Amino acid sequence: MMRDLEESLGALKGRWMIGGSALDQAPIGWHAMAEGQSDPDLALLALAGQAGLIVFRPHAAGDLALPRLALPPLADAHRPAFRCLRERLKLDAAQMALILQLMATRRVSVHPADWMPASVEGLPNCYAPFGRLGARARSAWRAP
Repeated sequence: MMRDLEESLGALKGRWMIGGSALDQAPIGWHAMAEGQSDPDLALLALAGQAGLIVFRPHAAGDLALPRLALPPLADAHRPAFRCLRERLKLDAAQMALILQLMATRRVSVHPADWMPASVEGLPNCYAPFGRLGARARSAWRAP
């Protein structure tokens, strides 16, 4: 069934890209949704785009076990302040390591989504579990 939907969406987008009507290639159940719209082709393409993002979203194979920090992260109320400070000061990796060491002595860590370095070399031991992750997995934790 998923394969059929994927093929239908591909045909729908392909027909529209070559100048035809997407309505001709849409699954039968979608015709009623598109007919009430001012531009049925654009409505179908929007629906196809959403379906592509939601239905075909990649997921981790097997169980995903993310490491936990040994020290508790900053309280949620303080995380925005940390991100703002990090952005304004434009600290290099060595300076950031010193701040993380200071925080670790105070028994607190930085949430990986707020800051995750490319390498955990020179960081407090609480970040070691993230060092065992691949670079790609660590980059997924980085804040946008």
